[in-house]
Amino acid sequence: MASPSTPASAASVSSTPSHASSSAVTEEDDDFTTSGGKGNEYSPQTSAHKTQDKGHDSSQTSAHKATKKSHRGAGAPATKSGSPSHTSAHKATKKSHRGAGAPATKRHGSSGKFVEKGGKLTDTVTTGSPFADAGLAISIDRSAHKVVLTKIDPSTEKPFKDHYTYDFNSNTMIKHKYSDAMGQEYNFTVDLASGKMTKAAKNDGTDITETLKSMGSRWDMVKQGAEGDNKTIASWFKQHYGQTLKEAATK
Repeated sequence: MASPSTPASAASVSSTPSHASSSAVTEEDDDFTTSGGKGNEYSPQTSAHKTQDKGHDSSQTSAHKATKKSHRGAGAPATKSGSPSHTSAHKATKKSHRGAGAPATKRHGSSGKFVEKGGKLTDTVTTGSPFADAGLAISIDRSAHKVVLTKIDPSTEKPFKDHYTYDFNSNTMIKHKYSDAMGQEYNFTVDLASGKMTKAAKNDGTDITETLKSMGSRWDMVKQGAEGDNKTIASWFKQHYGQTLKEAATK
């Protein structure tokens, strides 16, 4: 087993899923950003053109109204496109296309239900995940009593390298983080009984717990992030699926 990493190496750990960062083991991921272009500007008419249009419109208004009135007949009310009869018919047509009581289509992963695939229960959440910058791909192995939640791009569903593994045999949660800057992967273990982070290690198993602890605030930052993610995920899962992570993995 490789020797524990030096403080300088541990200090360079980033928390972004797949993006480079200059800070060490931070718990804030990069936000997905969007940009938009400005539309074509409207060019106003010249004063002369407006005056001509106004005179043209005024000369035709009386004749146009008289013609419409003669077509309708005396006292006939004008027909409104938004009349009650038209609206009711339109609603009835829309309802018949959906089926009685059929809800509007929801985006993938918003039903709060699992689908069985390959002996595991799975779901893909692209909207309403506990992370503002990522969706989740969830896999539950009841035979192994494990739940794995992998961060994904909510637009493409492409998985990031960051994931969380809940193991109810050891009663732990392991937060797996990838540092793009260092090209290193790290595992932070949280004890589910106490809710406290107990271990930090490189992906090859090298324990860097004491190294991070010796760095004071760096350990506190990583610890707070891992413990906070555990609470956030547990609360969201219970609300979204109506059962706890342990219930989903062991029943």
